[in-house]
Amino acid sequence: MKCSSCNQELNFPKEILKKFTNCPLCGAPMPKVGGNAPVSIEMELRKIVDDFGGLEILSEENYSRFSRALAAIDSNFAEERDKLLVANIKKIPQKMYSVIEFPQKEIQQVVDSCIEELTSFGLQKKLIDEIISWLAQLMNFSVILEQKPVVEKRMGKEITIKFPKLFSKNQFIDCKISTCLINNSIWTTQNLIFDQDNYENPTNTQQRSAINPISGTIFKGPWNVSYINFPDNKWHLPTIEDFKGLEEYIKSLGLTIGEALKSPKLWFGRGRKGLDSFGFAAYPADRGANGVTKVSFWADRGCVGKYGDNAYSLVTLDADSDNFQYEDITNYKDNWGCIRFVRDAD
Repeated sequence: MKCSSCNQELNFPKEILKKFTNCPLCGAPMPKVGGNAPVSIEMELRKIVDDFGGLEILSEENYSRFSRALAAIDSNFAEERDKLLVANIKKIPQKMYSVIEFPQKEIQQVVDSCIEELTSFGLQKKLIDEIISWLAQLMNFSVILEQKPVVEKRMGKEITIKFPKLFSKNQFIDCKISTCLINNSIWTTQNLIFDQDNYENPTNTQQRSAINPISGTIFKGPWNVSYINFPDNKWHLPTIEDFKGLEEYIKSLGLTIGEALKSPKLWFGRGRKGLDSFGFAAYPADRGANGVTKVSFWADRGCVGKYGDNAYSLVTLDADSDNFQYEDITNYKDNWGCIRFVRDAD
């Protein structure tokens, strides 16, 4: 059996396939074995694109047919997000038609904004390109589709860091962490996990679990790395410069921070869908005051703070944003964040 969305062969026994509601390879809704396929926005939109693909000019008759086709799929979706997506798509031909006689630069700006809107709902790029290309052909003008760079995930070697054993500064417990290479830096791909039963943190006894186990532990104040033994002395808590360098590099590739670093799953909000392009695996760890999922990382500001110790910032990614949000912390012991480590590549 093949998935109708990604067209990949699903070599599973029928009794196993019956248990899948979504494709295990691409996440698209799965047709029921021996039953009817569930309604999928992607499938419905693809049908519309295919039905209208041969049209070359915009006419009132064809536009009405297109509008009716979109209206027909409204009632198939119970989720407000899906209804909003369809309503948004309805506006896109109107926006493109309104600039049909504008200079190419203005047309392209409108097209880019339409692509942004569709992307924010998590539609696959291929389908977005088909919709925009078909509308451009229908309206008889050329557009440049946004081209995302192909980024090769470069996973680094697993490192072993040593924690002081509970009530002993001479005995250590090994903790293995995977790494990834981004530009000229090596980052740990997992947030630090602190187990109060096994590890000692003399300067920070307050900690709590994240909202999902992949996110590691959220710390009230950053971990004092002087109590951790690293495989070499080049590893450190990231500085603000480390995060801003990461941000600049990702943006230079034409990507947003959110899509490049966020995990593809577990995020809920209006930001772009995470691609985890580099293997950084930024999973949501907490919820903000408005309930939006987020992850915050501790960063060293490299200066002395109000209380005579290091000054820190929180670097946050939330589900409604595609970029880092930086917040300087006055009293780090009143704030929560996750811990990553970084070093320069050799």
